[in-house]
Amino acid sequence: MLFFPNEWINTERKVQVLIIGSGAAGLSLALKFEKLNIPSLIVEGGGIELNEKSQEIYKGEIVSKHKLAHGLDGSRLRFLGGSTNCWAGLCGELDEEDFLERDWIKSSGWPILKKDLNAYYDEASIFLDIDRKKIKDPETHAGITSLPGFETRALYSTSIGSFGFSFIDHLKKSNLISVYLDANCTKINTNLNNQYLIDSITIASLEGIKRNIKPTYTILCCGGIENARLLLNTETNSSPAIGNYHNILGKYFSEHPIAPCATVIGPKGKVFNMKQNWHQKNNIMKPYYKVPFEIQKKLKISNSTIYFFEQEDEFSENDLAAIKLYRLLNDNKNLKFDRNDLINLIKNPIDIFKTYFQIKKRKKTRTAVRFQLEQTPNIQSRIYLSNEIDKLGLRKVKLNWVFNEIERKTVDLLMAFTADALQKNRIGTLKMDFQLYKFNQSLPFDLRGGQHHCGTTRMAKTPNKGVVDENLKVFGKSNLFVCGSSVYPTNSWVNPTFTIVALSLRLADHISEIIKKNNSKVIN
Repeated sequence: MLFFPNEWINTERKVQVLIIGSGAAGLSLALKFEKLNIPSLIVEGGGIELNEKSQEIYKGEIVSKHKLAHGLDGSRLRFLGGSTNCWAGLCGELDEEDFLERDWIKSSGWPILKKDLNAYYDEASIFLDIDRKKIKDPETHAGITSLPGFETRALYSTSIGSFGFSFIDHLKKSNLISVYLDANCTKINTNLNNQYLIDSITIASLEGIKRNIKPTYTILCCGGIENARLLLNTETNSSPAIGNYHNILGKYFSEHPIAPCATVIGPKGKVFNMKQNWHQKNNIMKPYYKVPFEIQKKLKISNSTIYFFEQEDEFSENDLAAIKLYRLLNDNKNLKFDRNDLINLIKNPIDIFKTYFQIKKRKKTRTAVRFQLEQTPNIQSRIYLSNEIDKLGLRKVKLNWVFNEIERKTVDLLMAFTADALQKNRIGTLKMDFQLYKFNQSLPFDLRGGQHHCGTTRMAKTPNKGVVDENLKVFGKSNLFVCGSSVYPTNSWVNPTFTIVALSLRLADHISEIIKKNNSKVIN
């Protein structure tokens, strides 16, 4: 059932499981609990539809050189369904090696293995109505064309899309799932007599309606940025933030570095026609080509893929200056228009301003290679709190998205590996993009993330390495859990939502077992 503030303020009920957030993690958890006959309450900060006042809570500052493609408030959405409302629906699963500690990647390794998620990947494929066989073996089961030298992978596009839109009718009728809308979590309250126990959660509407909820179990499902922000806001003068006893909370933020990097040139010296090969099948299967693990190990690079994309012409030096100018004039406080850009503007004002006014009208003229990489763990890549306060009284977030040297090394070797494969098989070759060789120590300027925020409440075996344990329980608390991509120790190359759902289904089973054990103790 759905409740608005004027209803939930007077709704009294015992809450066994409280879920904060209604995105991929929160709704898949609640629907699994419903199957297990366990009642749950979801508190969602937004309403049924997008509301600018609610969305404004997600605003913050990006202080790093590289930006999220749509900023902090444009890369996640704050209403029923959460960021599945801006999700393309693409599902893929992590590789075996993603769970392993790799000696050339510092802080790699999960406290679980892929075998611990396999059954839940199967369950998630039923939940999302996708064929897992087509993800695991896309050549055999989906007819995806291979690229010799690479391992063929694919992302499967589910028809579900927005969870809010897909499940709202079910939620309205459910007797086991309650949803409080415009119910923002503003405080996580620890039990005064037992520091290991979360006593209550304070929620508030933007209009100032407030109440406390006393759940038996609380699960944060607010995404890779907001999970950490809520916990960081629990810091007091006398104690660190919940989950931050070893100063890990908010750190190891990761995204998927994605950018075009080269043009495919066919055997006759012309731009390759992507539609002949390697194209998306019926808008359902999107092919990717992965560097085999043995090659990753030999070259000491991260898990990386390429895919082929119909793309605008590569950016020239004038284009880059125009784009910087565009972003600068569109209120990007942290962007620097440097000396070289100014010289280009003085030398080529007509070309630069022509590009400036046509940025959004660029036509797709080439078949480009794009990379999509695993971002290796970097403790300096993090979210932290600013001194600016939002309308709910919580400190806003800052993001510093930075990389290790291995990411650029991975791009260089990935391009060499791709060119070698194309040439050996007489397919063609690559013409590298200007910015890739012009700025040979950094990632491309037009780098974008996939709106895949990961890693700020990472999973670990011990509290000095992470924020949650292998069962997603916050270290130091007995009844507080975190679910979603924020728990990823490493983020692979693959889009995260399919794994988020698998982790949610696994967590629901784990909490169900705890409830059964506690009930049996009471009976005995």
